[in-house]
Amino acid sequence: MSPERIRLPNPPRAARVVSEPAEAYVRRLWAAELAAAEQRGHKRGHAEALAQYAETIAKVVEGVEGAGERAVDGLAARTAVLVAAVSSQVLRQELEAGRYNIERMVRDTLATAATGRSPCTVRVHPDDAQKLAAVPFRSGTSVEADSEVAPGCVQVESAHGLVVREIEEILRQLRANLERVGA
Repeated sequence: MSPERIRLPNPPRAARVVSEPAEAYVRRLWAAELAAAEQRGHKRGHAEALAQYAETIAKVVEGVEGAGERAVDGLAARTAVLVAAVSSQVLRQELEAGRYNIERMVRDTLATAATGRSPCTVRVHPDDAQKLAAVPFRSGTSVEADSEVAPGCVQVESAHGLVVREIEEILRQLRANLERVGA
């Protein structure tokens, strides 16, 4: 036994007999505890690094999703504008080529005007009036050529008022509806 006395803060709960000097024994225990603490530190650091990595990845994914949503939103709006422009161009070309059903357009406008059996006057472009010359309409409906009315446009005047079907207005409404849907 060593003549040195060791003061302990609490009474010992167990004792172990070792064959090495106390200093070597304490150094070995200290080294083992240091290695264990270092291992715990590595594990804790690794866990923290993984948590930070996961948080960073979540932020990146959130940013990419937001950018994707903004791109999709912008794409829908741009698509709506493009569809409206293409529709306008195609419709204008069809009107210029005379490829439209003026009879159906007049009948649709008459239905919208809801004149019933009341007499009414349908005003159309002179070229359209020529196409409608042989088309029978209900009694009291007269078709008049009006050079102020654009081809493909229809005006129905009756005691109920005036209903105007203009291609440019239809295109404006189409464009506004597509933009609203795309927004």
